[in-house]
Amino acid sequence: MKKLLIGLISLFIISTTSVYAVLEDGTEGGGGGSGPTPVSIKGNFSPAGRFDNIAQIFSDLFYIMEIVGGVMAIIFVIIGGIKMVTGAGDPKALESARSTVIYALVGLSVIALAFVLVQVLQYILRSNIPINK
Repeated sequence: MKKLLIGLISLFIISTTSVYAVLEDGTEGGGGGSGPTPVSIKGNFSPAGRFDNIAQIFSDLFYIMEIVGGVMAIIFVIIGGIKMVTGAGDPKALESARSTVIYALVGLSVIALAFVLVQVLQYILRSNIPINK
């Protein structure tokens, strides 16, 4: 009950807070009847100049997750191999090592299929944002 009450109070505070942007000419943007005015931060925040749109950010995040997942899968295959060598003779240790290798290979195949799925979706949607670096 306490968490629900805190959540509702937080939601109320966030929903009633007004946000104003000061444009380059010194006027306030976003409050008129014509809708919010986009404010560019490319000149003031150097990492923002690297991305033209939100899709490029997701593209980079997807690429990083692929690399991290692939490296982790390879590490787990190596760990499973070491467990197989050191656990010779113990059926439980061999089964544990076997499942470690199998799960790592399944994870690696899921990463590869995710990449293929994204490429197929980009082809279908005619997207020109590169995923591979």
